[in-house]
Amino acid sequence: MRSIDAVMQILERALRGSSADETEALYLGNDTHLTRFANNYIHQNVSETNARLIVRTIVEGKVGSAATNDLSPESVKRTLQTATKAALAQEPSSTFPGLAPSADAAQPDVFDEATAQLSAAERAEAARVLCERASRANFIAAGTYANGQVEVRLANSNGQRVYYKRTEADATAVYQGQTASGYADRRGTRAAQLDVAVMAQEALERAQSAQNPQDIEPGTYEVLLEPYAVHDVANFMATLGFGARAVQEGRSFMAGRLGEAVMSPEISFWDDGTDPSGFAAVFDYEGTPKRRVELVTNGLARGAVYDRTTASADGVESTGHAVPPGTLGGPLPLNLFLAPGQKSREELLAGVERGVLVTRFWYTRTVHPLSVMITGMTRDGTFLIEDGRVSRPVRSLRFTTSYLEALNDVRGVGKDTALGRGSLGATCVPALHLGSFNFTGVTEF
Repeated sequence: MRSIDAVMQILERALRGSSADETEALYLGNDTHLTRFANNYIHQNVSETNARLIVRTIVEGKVGSAATNDLSPESVKRTLQTATKAALAQEPSSTFPGLAPSADAAQPDVFDEATAQLSAAERAEAARVLCERASRANFIAAGTYANGQVEVRLANSNGQRVYYKRTEADATAVYQGQTASGYADRRGTRAAQLDVAVMAQEALERAQSAQNPQDIEPGTYEVLLEPYAVHDVANFMATLGFGARAVQEGRSFMAGRLGEAVMSPEISFWDDGTDPSGFAAVFDYEGTPKRRVELVTNGLARGAVYDRTTASADGVESTGHAVPPGTLGGPLPLNLFLAPGQKSREELLAGVERGVLVTRFWYTRTVHPLSVMITGMTRDGTFLIEDGRVSRPVRSLRFTTSYLEALNDVRGVGKDTALGRGSLGATCVPALHLGSFNFTGVTEF
């Protein structure tokens, strides 16, 4: 990774060379390392270092942008010229209020030098633990162990200068048996947070329990969703419902319903890019400092997340949720939290009379955005629950159901949360016991 001073010189060079009315220079750097294993041995070890410069210019209300990963002075100059030409080719924007003003952004403790410098040998040791645990039990392990760092710096002609750096560590494992598989993962900003021995045992126990699955009739069931599955629910709520542009265009279930009940009173969502328990990112891709935004509180629609354009349209301030230039869809909650409840996993399980335990979802796609109707499959451990206990494994199920309707019938919320990847960010969620979930068929695996 480049030094802070070197990055700043690149951004300042872009600003000095601009003839536009306003100019913004955004630096996105990443340094990632990945060890991949399959069939109980490591088969790939790769590293990638990349840096992008995204320049945005405003000329007489016209907005243009251009990007490059060649950060030489000549390339920076060409990119600036391209952005300015793109602006001149546009019609003036009636909604964009200009670039972000100067403002300070907090700096949570989400950088860990040991994680940034984790070696291939250390990743290999983690992979060895995961593979050997599977091999000893006659299962086949596949998965990844990754570490790295991201760096974001922004400067604009309004005097805004902001910067953050974050480390990330990520481990996934699937244990495949003769007739079924089990899954586990761990994520965090510090590699020391990832206990791969515990993770290996979780994947193994799930895979052992899932063997010899049986068919069950499709239909509407209660479900106990592990956090892996709830991450998928949270991500679709974020991308389809919680962004201001979707609300303004009437594509969100929140449109016209602020202050009304849209989910069960058991459900509270918020977004907080300053919380170090997630993948904190303290300002957005326009340089606006992030703040906590209440989205749904005890089932009531409270608000949406804004960038500068959508905020201007509603006469409010940006909440710091702009996505990278060129990304479609408008602002998104990239650091989403779902409030935990009071129940242990055992208590959640005991509350299910007859239902399905879902480890995670796979290949989920939108059917109807307004109702958050989603279709997909369960994967890596699906079980029938009868009278408060897991009675037998079942084949993976296909489903088509409204996540929004499912979150209106919440029977229990777990007290423990897990961090998972989200849309350009992360989600932190507990397990959920939902009263109604529509399964439409059984898969062949």
